[in-house]
Amino acid sequence: VGVYSAVLAALAAEPDKDLSSACLSLFRRIQSTEKWQPSTRMYTSVIFSQRVQGQDGRKEAFRLFREMLELERSESSVVSLDAFVFETVLRVLHSKDDLVAARSSLEVLTTMLRFYLVEGKQDLAPNQICMDSCLDCLAKSGDEKARKAALELLKQLKGLHKNGALSASPSEKVERFVQDSHSENHI
Repeated sequence: VGVYSAVLAALAAEPDKDLSSACLSLFRRIQSTEKWQPSTRMYTSVIFSQRVQGQDGRKEAFRLFREMLELERSESSVVSLDAFVFETVLRVLHSKDDLVAARSSLEVLTTMLRFYLVEGKQDLAPNQICMDSCLDCLAKSGDEKARKAALELLKQLKGLHKNGALSASPSEKVERFVQDSHSENHI
């Protein structure tokens, strides 16, 4: 298991499309031939490798994230979502002019907030990187509804921070960008 994990991490570390494809291929082979379940770190490495694959990679990263969500619900699973998984997925989904990625990033951050605020998983408090990745992706999606969702989410996150429910808040730079992107469409 440790060797596979190290190989997947090494393949994922380089921003190369061929290595990214090899990482995903090895992961799929592990899933189909081994008698054990891939670990959280293996999933995270494969998700990270998809950052160089463009829109298809973002879709695959989100699909893998959803697969992890399902596995975590299983009592026999070794997969456990942690803050690093969420941050990795949100970084990979972060893009410009990709409405699917924007909607996916909103779902990921909303899931993280639900785990933290509703289910009490204290180790899943969204950090500034997670918030900024999601907000920026929504604001740059090219879609008015997504820009509006970014503004609503920004207000919610700032309120949670102000009330002490979140220790982090979105960066001022992203906050200004979200507000500007929304106001430019209402002039």
